[in-house]
Amino acid sequence: MINLNKYNLMNNFSKILLTILLLLGGGMGLSARAQALNVDELMNIDGISTVYISKSMLEMMPESGIKQKNVDFTAISHKMEGLYLFSANENRQVQMLKSSVLPSLKRGYETLMLVKDKNSESRMVSKRRGNVFENLYMLVDNPNEFVVIAIMGSFTKKDVDQTISKIKKK
Repeated sequence: MINLNKYNLMNNFSKILLTILLLLGGGMGLSARAQALNVDELMNIDGISTVYISKSMLEMMPESGIKQKNVDFTAISHKMEGLYLFSANENRQVQMLKSSVLPSLKRGYETLMLVKDKNSESRMVSKRRGNVFENLYMLVDNPNEFVVIAIMGSFTKKDVDQTISKIKKK
């Protein structure tokens, strides 16, 4: 069983997403696919927890491995090229992760979804080219933690709509 308490995530949405990502985990590796983020830089910051799941590992997952309660990544799972999770929960590392990620995701990226809850905020952003979204980035910002989930691949508007509609149905 995975203990989510150590991640200190405040809202159920974040817990569900993190649970899915950790359940999918098991294989670590590196890929240069994370285009907007400097993955190598992020992986070299002391105190940043990192999870990487390759396309091959994602393809081995049964459909039940990508569904968890109200979140369903089935619509985009076959299009995922890989998945990264970066997490920091110490003030210095939180600030370093934010300063490495946020400037990159402001230029040309649009917010697809925003969920605010007291002191926490979850945001999904992507770069859109016509009807295609290149890479989805979920940013979870809590007072003592910052999490970046990078879902790599090209997704249609329909794919994104289906995934977001499942997330919103709590």
